[in-house]
Amino acid sequence: AIIKAAMIAHQNSIDVFFDPGPRKASMRDKLVELSDTVFFNKEELLSYTGKDFRDSVRELINQRRTYIIKEGAAGSTCISNGIVLHSKAFRVDGFEHTIGAGDVFDATFISFTIKGTDIRKSCAYANLMAAIKLKSSALSKLPSMDLLIKMGEENGIM
Repeated sequence: AIIKAAMIAHQNSIDVFFDPGPRKASMRDKLVELSDTVFFNKEELLSYTGKDFRDSVRELINQRRTYIIKEGAAGSTCISNGIVLHSKAFRVDGFEHTIGAGDVFDATFISFTIKGTDIRKSCAYANLMAAIKLKSSALSKLPSMDLLIKMGEENGIM
């Protein structure tokens, strides 16, 4: 069902965003092929390419899709249209746990991207929201988009 939905979206020029998580390689590879933007953590990237980080980036840099590599405390790397952008992480003191931070990152990146925000800012806001998520297990404590933008501006996102 997931592959069929991605195929329909792809055929109708609807952007497909995909985070493979722990999927079987055969399903992952088909969904990557149908996606416009793929989210990997560093371990998933290395598993997907079978190469080290630097060689993985070289392999993906000229592909038609965007790759977002979530690197935790190291921030994130965006590979898109022949360009590699690194977005720094935001410092988090005394975080509660990491559960959900990657999903919050993805959702924030997608929200900003579909609103037309450039990819650099989308990554920066996604890193900020993921950092905020690390401080609480409750999604209800995450800021609204307006408040996140204000917090981003206070933290140097312009």
